Amino acid sequence: MVWVAEADDQVFYSVDRGAGWVTEPLFHEFGTRYRHTPVLTLDSAGQPHVVYNQSERMRHAHRVNGVWTEEDIPGSWQDNWSARGVPRFDSTGQLLVGSWRYYESAILFKKSTGSWSEEPVGGDAGWNPWMEVDVLGHAHLTYFGHLGLSYATNASGTWVEELIDGNATNDSNNFMLDGNGSLFVVYARSTLASLDPIRYDVELILAQRGVDGLWEKQVIDSASAQIGFNWSPRIAIDSQHRLHVLYRQEDTGVLRYATDSIPTRAQPVAHSKVGIVSVAPNPFNPSVQITISVEPSVPADLSIYDMSGRLVHRLYSATPQTSNLQLHWNG
Repeated sequence: MVWVAEADDQVFYSVDRGAGWVTEPLFHEFGTRYRHTPVLTLDSAGQPHVVYNQSERMRHAHRVNGVWTEEDIPGSWQDNWSARGVPRFDSTGQLLVGSWRYYESAILFKKSTGSWSEEPVGGDAGWNPWMEVDVLGHAHLTYFGHLGLSYATNASGTWVEELIDGNATNDSNNFMLDGNGSLFVVYARSTLASLDPIRYDVELILAQRGVDGLWEKQVIDSASAQIGFNWSPRIAIDSQHRLHVLYRQEDTGVLRYATDSIPTRAQPVAHSKVGIVSVAPNPFNPSVQITISVEPSVPADLSIYDMSGRLVHRLYSATPQTSNLQLHWNG
């Protein structure tokens, strides 16, 4: 198990290899070179990578054979010391960092063959983003914009944005993808309850996006206070398909934990009638006829991907009314 945290404007890395926790600072620099909001990920070799904000710019630190090296992420200058970057690796081993520029959109930074590039994510502001990468290498981001909490993904080859909640508090959020194509987002939502005295009704919300593309929300916890809460939630899904949420209330400092089974709509669905019946001609010619067996009245999607996980062509995305579909692909 590994962990990163900040204290006294310094980032610390901790690891437990079975003989107890060992903690070390990433670097021994203080003064004006503040380090904030560290986020950790591991590469395929189990080596740690940390992205953090230092003096209003994003930095990437990498540990190899016990030695830490760090670098600037070009173009990531922030007019905000608390801005966050979330590192993840895609299916090809490329390092992705989901971040944002102050008063600009969310940005996806990429490091491939030693150099960095960037691409904007959507058209809205992208405060406090969180990012995950699915098994096909597609990036999924949640972030706060002028309209509320939004979700964006490049799974279709271009970035597509969706509004999750227009009443979400501009605060931290956290989400995870499960193995069934569902997305779970935990965030805060507050409404003004009274002006005299000033009181807010604050809720911690779990929003779930199923494979059907629809969002469903449920309240995890609620409170009433004179100030909004910084819940700082973290979410995990275990092997028994249960959700675990850790969060705190900023005004009281109380750390809380909640767990529940994933709602029924996210449970794996046994599509016993789904499968490829035939592909002709076989071996492939430039044009093929594909016959698949499906369940009528159940949304279906059949897409072609290349070896890097990039979407090549979507053959079908609709709700079939018959049990057999015949699709033509001219590759």
